[in-house]
Amino acid sequence: MMIRLIFIIFFSAITHFVLSQDTRTIKFKPNRVKLFLDIPDGYVFVRLEGDHGEKINKYIYNDSSIVYVTTFQNTPNYSNIRKQGTYYKKFMVQDSGDTLLLRGVDSLGKYWKNKSFGGLSIGYKNISFKDKVAYDEVINSFRRRRRKRKR
Repeated sequence: MMIRLIFIIFFSAITHFVLSQDTRTIKFKPNRVKLFLDIPDGYVFVRLEGDHGEKINKYIYNDSSIVYVTTFQNTPNYSNIRKQGTYYKKFMVQDSGDTLLLRGVDSLGKYWKNKSFGGLSIGYKNISFKDKVAYDEVINSFRRRRRKRKR
C-alpha cells in the first residue's frame, strides 16, 4: 500500500512538473464554439479540413506521439478502435451526443486514448508508459473556456 502511494505521488509530481513547465493552451473551433486544451510544447502542428466541414488538428512530437482534436468520424486511432472491436460504439456516440472513452495498448506497447463527445473526438496515440499520466492530464484539460491567468 505504501509503495502504491509513493508511486502515485511520484507520477503526480512528474505530471505537474511536465504540464506546468512547457505547456501551451490550444484552441479548436468546430461550429463557432471555442474549445481549449493544454498540451506540451515541442510539437509540429498539422491541420486538415474535409469537404463537409470536418476538421482535425494534430500535434505531432519527435517521439511520434500524437495529440489530436477532430470532428472527423475516423480518428488517428481508427485502427486501434477497430482492433479493439469498439468502432460501432464510437459510431453510435457520434449520433447520440453521449460521451465515450476508449483506450488501450497497441501492438508496439504504446498507449492510446480516444474520448468522444457526440461528433467531437480528442485523444492521443503512440504514448509510452512513462508519459501516459501526463497525456491523460492533457485529455482532462479539455474545456470550453480559457483558464484565467495567474497574476
